Formats: sequence, C-alpha cells, structure tokens
Amino acid sequence: MGDIHLALLPVQHHPSTFLVECSPETWARAGLDKMSEEDSRAFCARVFSDELDGEPLLGNRSSWFRANIVSNERASHGRFILIGDAYRSVHFSLGSGTRMAMQDAMALSGAVEGAGGDARAALSAFENSRRPASAEFQEAAARSLDWYESVDTKLHLSPLAFTYDYMTRTGKVTRDDLRKMDPAFVAAFERDLQADAKAAELLR
Repeated sequence: MGDIHLALLPVQHHPSTFLVECSPETWARAGLDKMSEEDSRAFCARVFSDELDGEPLLGNRSSWFRANIVSNERASHGRFILIGDAYRSVHFSLGSGTRMAMQDAMALSGAVEGAGGDARAALSAFENSRRPASAEFQEAAARSLDWYESVDTKLHLSPLAFTYDYMTRTGKVTRDDLRKMDPAFVAAFERDLQADAKAAELLR
C-alpha cells in the first residue's frame, strides 16, 4: 500500500507546490482520513509552521491521493492514439509530464508528415520512436516512487548523504554527473562518507 499525498500551495510572493506525504497508518492515526479539505490544510499548516514561517497554505482541490503510475503496452488502437499522461504517467517528483506530452505530440506530427497519408505507417512510426523513451522514463519514475515510499529508512543519513541519495535516486544522475554540476558538494559529501561507514555502505 503506497504512501498518501496532499498537494498544497504556501501563501508567499512566489507560491509553489507544498507536498505532504505520510504512510496510511500515520494518515489514519492523525485523523486525516476524517477531515475535510479545509481541516487537512489547517492541520498541515500547523505541523509545518516552522518551515512555512507561519504562512498559511492555499488549497487547490487538495484531496489526499495515492500516486499511481499508468502504463500501456501500446500507444495506439486502430486509428486512435494515446499521448502524454494517457499513454504513460510518471511520478510527480520527476515533474516532466508536460515535456513528455509535448515530445509525444511532436513525434506524432513528424510520423504523420513522414507517412504520406498512411495512417497505419504513421502510428507504427510513432510507436517505434516513443516506446524506448517511454519505457526509460517509467523505469525512472518507478525508482523515484520507491525512494519516496521508503524515505523513512533514510532519515538517519546526514543532510549531505540524504541529498546525494535523493539526487541519484532514479539512476539517471551519477556521482560523476553531480561532480560536474557541483564539485564542492560532491567533495563535501565524500568527506562526510569517510566518517559514516553505515551511510557509505548504503550509498555505495
């Protein structure tokens, strides 16, 4: 059973999504399963008041939900075709659903243009061009979902080790990638590991 999530917006000059995640047991024990949207929002604002600097939270049809990943073996049936989240969804932590949908649309347009009016050939070309990217992205999404739903096993890590584990959770970002982006961070992280054998074993 997956964790339960609530997406809210902090009231600040530049609002952004404020995501609350907890296990089903915690959700029920806190009484959140019986609260209205407004009561849930107020409860979360109290719990995270320090992080919010006392600011309230805005709701936007903010109902608790479990993350689901949609997957289809094929993107087409007859003359009908799926793109974007209808074809495949990814975990919200990756935040690339819109980009994937736009890439699908561009690939479909190119396939139709190149097929010379042959609908079956266009759909086949689209499938062949987008299936690898779709499979790769869903694999990354599954890894990210697993990371979020096992985050309680990582709370003993130092801030540096926790950040490193988060940044590399999907397997698409390596230590060498991070070293190129932020060598100072990786150097500090590696010094941190030398003093924490348990974290070094976990993050090997």
